[in-house]
Amino acid sequence: MMETEKLMRKVDCPKCRVPLNVARMCDQCGGTLTAFTLLNHVCPIGYLQRCIDVVKKEGKPSDRICPTCVDAMTALIIPGSDPGLELDFCLKCQLLWSDPNELSRLPQKSELEKAQVEAERLINDARKNQAELEAKISNLQQQAALNGAVIGLLLID
Repeated sequence: MMETEKLMRKVDCPKCRVPLNVARMCDQCGGTLTAFTLLNHVCPIGYLQRCIDVVKKEGKPSDRICPTCVDAMTALIIPGSDPGLELDFCLKCQLLWSDPNELSRLPQKSELEKAQVEAERLINDARKNQAELEAKISNLQQQAALNGAVIGLLLID
């Protein structure tokens, strides 16, 4: 099952065992279930991967159960963070459970990193648009050549 499909289906709070709302937040405890891909848009480049590497080495079994695969999540006190910032990871489903206000305590991308990401997105979009335009030009050139051949045949008759 793809990550987005996992997030679309109804799941229960790993802490309270009540259904999460559509924003993947628990209305009872205020915790949030977040996909790793979303964190990559917020945290500094490489930060999430460093956390995952530490989770694999130093993570401890959590009392929280992943709501998608129903395996125990892995708890980690985030190195270099505010004291007591403990997050629960499901490496299998690539999901993170955070209690209220914990996500806001994670480091955020700097303005420079945000600009770099936006520049990369714009460059990729431009490359995609260029490839699409080149394909259209090629098709038009082929059509023009065929039209020229048809006109040539008509003139011969």
